[in-house]
Amino acid sequence: MGLVTLRYDKRGTHASGGKFYETGFWDLVEDSTACVRFLQSRPEVDPNRIVILGHSEGAIIAPVVQANQPVQGLMLIAGAFENLVHDTMPRQSAQVLQEMESAKGIKGLLFRLFNVPGKTRKQRAAFMEMAISSATPTLQFKGTKFCDKWFQEHAALNLAEYVKKVSCPLLAITGSNDIQTPPEHAKMFAEAVKGEAEWHIVPEMNHILRKYKFI
Repeated sequence: MGLVTLRYDKRGTHASGGKFYETGFWDLVEDSTACVRFLQSRPEVDPNRIVILGHSEGAIIAPVVQANQPVQGLMLIAGAFENLVHDTMPRQSAQVLQEMESAKGIKGLLFRLFNVPGKTRKQRAAFMEMAISSATPTLQFKGTKFCDKWFQEHAALNLAEYVKKVSCPLLAITGSNDIQTPPEHAKMFAEAVKGEAEWHIVPEMNHILRKYKFI
């Protein structure tokens, strides 16, 4: 009796091979699926008792993997039940702009003097237009390199399609002080699946699972 756990670095990061800036969403799904198959092949693992735990983007990947490589349970931690490009990023950007516009003191004065919120809006619009229309896997924007393949594949993803197919037990957990993922999304995951599900909001927990109090 006991638990067998498998953790891995995303493709192109830390000890994993591959090219990070050429890794798309579906590459990450492929890697996670390969991990499930690896566990199913191990003699010390019961292939009928495998659970995927996904945090943040991993909570998006897990239901997609489950649709093609069924497992016996999903644990989704700090996952957003929405489209990362069309919903999550605009919401987070709006939060930043709101903080800029409501800033007080010297910081607020400088933001207004140099029109930082307005410039930030224009820069974000330019980035979105370039990223959506690009036909190359990698791009440079304002001196920063990023994987456009990953961006476009997330933009095209309908997460709800995969979540509603989940029939295995699901546990969704988010922190009450998570400013990257709305806490109520844990409930949305649980209510969308076909199978048994639970959701919990942990008081004063943030996105990286640490205790955090708003000032």
